Amino acid sequence: YKYVQVAQKVFARAPGQSDFPDGSMAWNYPLLVALRFAEWPRLASLEREAPEPWGAKWVYGGPFLSHFAHGIAAAHLGHAAEAAEHLTQLRRLMPAVEEQGKYTNEPLIANHTASAVLAMEAGRVEGALEALAAAVEVEMAMPYGLPPNWLLPTRECYGQALLRAERFAEAEGIF
Repeated sequence: YKYVQVAQKVFARAPGQSDFPDGSMAWNYPLLVALRFAEWPRLASLEREAPEPWGAKWVYGGPFLSHFAHGIAAAHLGHAAEAAEHLTQLRRLMPAVEEQGKYTNEPLIANHTASAVLAMEAGRVEGALEALAAAVEVEMAMPYGLPPNWLLPTRECYGQALLRAERFAEAEGIF
């Protein structure tokens, strides 16, 4: 958490800086780190308001990733209605993210991943697997870069879901 929180402090002090990743992508990276390590309850303590006027400009790094993270956490905590509302809000923000033209693949991966988590938690395994397969396809088509634009292990999540579905040979291929 230390690195992403330091990065967030840099964005707060110099929101217009041009290094990469900038706040438009990484403002809510602390939330993604909490997701990565399944620390669902910690999300609320990591949430920070983006500095103005940048908050309105950072749709992807701000409210979009916030709804993504909170939706997944809510699903894992068994709060299905709350998770569904976050997914709805995430989807409502997708046109605004696309309109900014900076991030095209990342919102698709987030939508597919969040949809998969909600489906898996609801027992809709095939729907979850289809959504994760779509997320992996989008991520694998992205150009390589460091730091990566998408921090979460989409392939590994897909492999884990295949293991849960007892589709071991497919999981081995994904891993």
